[in-house]
Amino acid sequence: MSGCDRTYWLVFPSGIEDVVRHTVEKDVVRSAEGGEPVQFLSNIAEKRVFVRKAVRRPKEKNEKRPKMEGEEPVASKDVPARKTIERKTYASAEEAMQHLRGALFFHFQDSVSFESEVALLDRIIHQHRCVEKVCLHLFSSPCKEAVGEIDEPFATHKSAIRQIVMSQLHSLQQALYQLHDEAYAVRHRIDEGVSFRVTAVRKDKSIPCSFKSTDVAAHLGELIAEDELFADWQVNMLYYNVEVYVVHDEHFVHVGVSLSPLPLPRCGRELDLTSQLAMEFERDFIGHQLQAGALHPSTSPHLKALIPRGSSHRNEVRLNKGENSMHPALAAALVAYADLTDATTMLDPFAGSGTVLVETLMATLFSKSLVLLGSDLSSGDTLMIRDNTDAERILYYSLVQEMFTSTSESYAPALLPVVERIRKWKALIHAKTIAVDVQDLTPENLVQRLSEGLGEEVQQEQKACEAMLKKVCRQIPLASSLALSMRCDAVKLPWKHNTIDRIISDLPFGRRCGNHKENASLYPLILKECYRLLTPPSGPSEGESGDRWWERGKGQTGGRAVLLTIEGELMMNSLELVKEECPFHLVTTPFTLDMGGLFPYVFVLEKR
Repeated sequence: MSGCDRTYWLVFPSGIEDVVRHTVEKDVVRSAEGGEPVQFLSNIAEKRVFVRKAVRRPKEKNEKRPKMEGEEPVASKDVPARKTIERKTYASAEEAMQHLRGALFFHFQDSVSFESEVALLDRIIHQHRCVEKVCLHLFSSPCKEAVGEIDEPFATHKSAIRQIVMSQLHSLQQALYQLHDEAYAVRHRIDEGVSFRVTAVRKDKSIPCSFKSTDVAAHLGELIAEDELFADWQVNMLYYNVEVYVVHDEHFVHVGVSLSPLPLPRCGRELDLTSQLAMEFERDFIGHQLQAGALHPSTSPHLKALIPRGSSHRNEVRLNKGENSMHPALAAALVAYADLTDATTMLDPFAGSGTVLVETLMATLFSKSLVLLGSDLSSGDTLMIRDNTDAERILYYSLVQEMFTSTSESYAPALLPVVERIRKWKALIHAKTIAVDVQDLTPENLVQRLSEGLGEEVQQEQKACEAMLKKVCRQIPLASSLALSMRCDAVKLPWKHNTIDRIISDLPFGRRCGNHKENASLYPLILKECYRLLTPPSGPSEGESGDRWWERGKGQTGGRAVLLTIEGELMMNSLELVKEECPFHLVTTPFTLDMGGLFPYVFVLEKR
């Protein structure tokens, strides 16, 4: 079957469709031997931009004004005007795919070989930081008023669904695993039996709906489990090898199966890859044993909740997560919007645990040297920034999760010995993990028993891997990025005028951090400090337009700030307040991103 017969989709936070498509297209062009190997079936979704609130003119005393016919009520000065979003109506699933927010559909041309298709999918899965998940498409269905609307489309497509999972998904998974080591591959193979779960998400929570995404997941799961065609498929919410993934948006649901590896199990706020790998290997081993009938849930009820849930983020490289840390995919998008092409210094004045700095390092790890500066008022956060922005540690975590092992870049050959040593270490973890008696494990003693089972040999092998990487890092072109963290006030930063090329920051929203009253006095001061620090322009102010608006024009230099805040009205008022002293240029109209139910605005500012 050719690549044109398979449709894939990428899942990511809504609002960053443009930068995701552009980075994938760049990777496709770089990897292609000729022609355009990928055809996108989705348009870049129109951004939801900031609209100034209407403000009622203060009435004179005793003034009465009759309401005009057809006049809409206007919000008072202190009450935000609520913007209503009309539901769009699409004539077909294909049209719905074109406008879906937070996802991009595509397929490969017939001229692309299966090996090239798999290699590009692997790069997207492991190296594109804005992408959360890659799915193989099964079917789309209208779903407007009730979840039962998917019954008929499911009945129509169920034979194709089984064929896609048992043939195409299995072949793609095995081909993807062959690019890595068997210690990384899932051993709970589809051809040995399917254990599945259904996950559903709503990409547009601003639109009212009479049912929840969990209702969609439960209903589709019942349809599969109760159909005779899938009698040999088992439902298992934890020990599964097939994840049916559903995106619900507007009037349609789009159903696929995930190609992305599962996030490693949670292990507290601090990253502990040894324990997390051991738990993931144990989860996979138990799933295989359950499928083979060697274990029975009725005799081992503790298995139901034995392994912790997967982490919220895949390919995690932060040693520590802050209390209100940003989603890495969103941080990666902000870095892309900053366009670091000509930058040598980057600052985050509200760095927190350093997520933006980490994603900046990930974007420039092998490409350029950059001085990264992070500040925060919390001494605990400055310590986390220091730990999280160690370039060698980030590279080590990336190699453990197979993020730079299938590339043709110049650094790949030098890293190969380290990769092989890490794979031996992971194979050792796997062998010792599955030797632990499952019946002795409980959710309370899981980490301790697995740690005891691993022993000193695993720790010594890990230290050997880290020592080898440290030696290789002196030979490969690892960008000599210098990361500095300081405890200081964001409006009284210690750096000199006109010395910072980029400022990227997640400002206090007044929700999880701070409050609106504090922000009202803070934002003008922040803008003045940003203007003071940013380097002055020395080229034309116009860059790219259209879908690549964030790319700077040829020869254009000067400072740029990318600021994230839910206080859109306050930020616009603050820009107006300081415009004489700090004449910022808005590169594009502020637009929203989906941040887990919050919809903050992105302000991209350049110094004039």
